Amino acid sequence: MNMVLLGTMSSQAASAVAITGGTITGITDLAVADGGTGSSTAAAARAALAAMGSAVGSGTTTRATTDSTGTQNIAHGLGIAPTLIHLHCIDDAGASTYSDGWSVGTTQHTCNRQNAGSVAASINCQVGAAGWTGTVSAVDATNFTISWVAVGAKLNVTLAWFAVG
Repeated sequence: MNMVLLGTMSSQAASAVAITGGTITGITDLAVADGGTGSSTAAAARAALAAMGSAVGSGTTTRATTDSTGTQNIAHGLGIAPTLIHLHCIDDAGASTYSDGWSVGTTQHTCNRQNAGSVAASINCQVGAAGWTGTVSAVDATNFTISWVAVGAKLNVTLAWFAVG
């Protein structure tokens, strides 16, 4: 038999095959037990991985001087309720504030806050008497909600966040 016509796969041991490229198509989703996610889409894979343990999401959002006091829903994409939400705020004046919070069921807590005082998973985005105070008021498998209150003259702020579930 001419081994050259069979290619390099034919000369490899069945217990140590090296695959260095290509595409696999037409197969059934690879089960978790076999090292896969059991999913056919990226969104379903993230949800499957989140259900098995830790998931992380991050992003940024803004609060503008034209916004009113009220709530803001932020989609975190974890597929499970986060157990840790970190908020970091930067305003037009260059001031930077942060807060670490976590939730257990429907109860939120703050473990670290740059500004004085302590309320549930809150952040102050202020320069002097101007800016915003936000409190995480709801957390679920899809979103977390911040209830914002304007403080004095409003500032434009960018809120960077990450959530871990």
